[in-house]
Amino acid sequence: MKIDFLPDAAIDGRPIVRLYDFAPEEVERLREVCVDLATGKASIVPLHGCPWVERIDVGLVLFRICPRDFGVSRDDDSGMFFFDYTPDGWLEVADKLGPFALDPASNGFNWLADEGDVAVLISRDGGW
Repeated sequence: MKIDFLPDAAIDGRPIVRLYDFAPEEVERLREVCVDLATGKASIVPLHGCPWVERIDVGLVLFRICPRDFGVSRDDDSGMFFFDYTPDGWLEVADKLGPFALDPASNGFNWLADEGDVAVLISRDGGW
């Protein structure tokens, strides 16, 4: 799974983090990370440390459990991205990932983050 940052592409004035070029089992692993956060098995996951994630033009990426759904933000100084959701928010993200984990022929896309300063796109071919 590749992850990159598209600062010049914008949805509703927000730059985009894009997840693309993945196998269904990689999306299932990402879905499991979201479920682990939702169920309390993890409180923070450094996505950049997962061996199935290839970072391209993106800084470190942290998934964190939070008391409120803040969405995705970027620290301009460090280039780090923070995905901050409640347990219910992480379950919602996991649900949005489901079709990409189940259907290897899925060519659609989905927006994973409605909140925050950065929009998050998952798309097998990177388009939307």
